[in-house]
Amino acid sequence: MSEGQIRTEVHGHVLKIIIANAAKRNAFTPAMMKQLSDALTELHDNDAYRVGVVCAEGGDFTAGLDMPKFFGPTAEAQHQGRQCRPVRAQQALPQADRDGRAGYRLHHRHRVDARR
Repeated sequence: MSEGQIRTEVHGHVLKIIIANAAKRNAFTPAMMKQLSDALTELHDNDAYRVGVVCAEGGDFTAGLDMPKFFGPTAEAQHQGRQCRPVRAQQALPQADRDGRAGYRLHHRHRVDARR
């Protein structure tokens, strides 16, 4: 039985992040959370990427967490000695640009226009 994974593809300046666990409605396992963290870190650290797109295989985007994998009697180790880096709240807050158009600042060098 497949445990699911997070795959990435590069299309020019776009990093496509794919949730691949369609058999379980794309529910996240602890391993997938680590893979997602690694993919987002790659997006953040690589100046060649202008945008990241998160998509999923199958008919469901995600069912959330695969709860038994996180909290059940056979739960997988969650931290494995990795130290998490805190995310600043202002990176995800809605902001208006100089012309007053609404948008979301995802990172200091990336911007998404909410009207599109």
